[in-house]
Amino acid sequence: MRPLTDNEIIALLQRPDTWVYVAFTPDGRLVGTITLCLAASPTGTKGWAEDLVVDTSVRGAGFGKALILRSAREAFRHGADSVNFTSRPSRMAANNLYVSLGFEQRETNVYRCKQYDSLKLH
Repeated sequence: MRPLTDNEIIALLQRPDTWVYVAFTPDGRLVGTITLCLAASPTGTKGWAEDLVVDTSVRGAGFGKALILRSAREAFRHGADSVNFTSRPSRMAANNLYVSLGFEQRETNVYRCKQYDSLKLH
């Protein structure tokens, strides 16, 4: 993942439907982040926690769990009817953490398009 520019950080933090939470070690070192996005849909307001990142030097120390719980609590506080976390199937530790916290694994697949021009329209 490439570092964000100052303008990208400002744009992210200015969105009214997006929150970024961070984790610090007791000595003040930034070791984790997670982004919470809220979206209204016909089936209710959904919270999406995205881009959970924890420094490899502190994995297993509870920072990921703390960020997940904080973003879930904040999603419901901001009016979400549900909160969703996604992770690649190969990221077993993350998936096991979600299950251990009581999240229900949904039977869905996520498909992504990063540019409209890349779609096959024929």
